Amino acid sequence: MDSAKVSFVMCMFIVCSMLVNGVGGKSNVHVIYLGGRQRTDGTEMELHRKLLTSVLGSNEKADEAIVYSYKWGFSGFAAKITEAQAQRLSELPEVIKVLPNTMHRMQTTRS
Repeated sequence: MDSAKVSFVMCMFIVCSMLVNGVGGKSNVHVIYLGGRQRTDGTEMELHRKLLTSVLGSNEKADEAIVYSYKWGFSGFAAKITEAQAQRLSELPEVIKVLPNTMHRMQTTRS
């Protein structure tokens, strides 16, 4: 291959990577922990949406980002957000901890 073709292929690879990962950073699922269950009237999910909207800027973006709302046992939610957005969420007074979602593999087949 000549250098023009190699340059073109490299540019296409970079552009495709940016489109897949998002230009503003890669989004990953994070768990946002708000502490013990705070409400019993069914409005936990509205609180989760409100917090995420304050960082993302719109209800629509918040609805797209929320993966799961934890409402039994503790209050929190999982959302697909960037590291910068996770940092901004962690600075909110209602938020106790923001953790990246991790997969744990079983170490044994016997217990």
